[in-house]
Amino acid sequence: MPRQSKYNKEEKDNVKSYQYKAAIYIRLSVEDGDKEESNSITNQRMLLNQFLKDNSDIEVYDYYTDDGFSGTTFNRPGFEKLLEDLYEKKFNTVIVKDLSRIGRDYIEVGRFLKYYLRKRKIRLISIADVYDTKNDTDIFQTQMYIQMKSIINDEYSRDISVKVRSQLYASMRKGNYVGAFAPYGYKKSCKDKNKLIPDKEVTDTINDIFYLRSQGYSLKKIA
Repeated sequence: MPRQSKYNKEEKDNVKSYQYKAAIYIRLSVEDGDKEESNSITNQRMLLNQFLKDNSDIEVYDYYTDDGFSGTTFNRPGFEKLLEDLYEKKFNTVIVKDLSRIGRDYIEVGRFLKYYLRKRKIRLISIADVYDTKNDTDIFQTQMYIQMKSIINDEYSRDISVKVRSQLYASMRKGNYVGAFAPYGYKKSCKDKNKLIPDKEVTDTINDIFYLRSQGYSLKKIA
């Protein structure tokens, strides 16, 4: 007697057959110039979800998100969780908006692509770069393309860092305070956060500190 199917014909038509199980990685950094709306967490997710709708053979395993982490470091909780699940073979595909989301250190990005993904035959899709390892026809051309993109992303981060430092130095030369917190004895002006004003609530304590120092007391003794 023929074996009875688990599904009837109508049910079979509704059952999806996924060939790829994907880890979706999203990163946003406020330090390396990614403040534009196009790179927001929400917009990255929308772009990735639209791609998934157009590719019905891909099933989402999980979303991994690092919000506010620079691409110059790979010590990110979302990325580290992705690696942990990668070791346990929980997915066979990684999808990102673009390669810079993985990171902006071209050496570390290259190592991740070669020793983590390619070695384990993990498919990589970078939507904005129109790059998919599944469609590789020339591995040498592919490696050169990836290396060049990673170097450009690395230099972009370095350029942003130089510009930020230059802006800070220019602001300091104008007499502006650029620290995140005011030093003890001062507070930031309500009218201009780059200006410091004396904190009258601790004036007596400050006077005592100066007096004790003038009498030869050590910093430890004063504290």
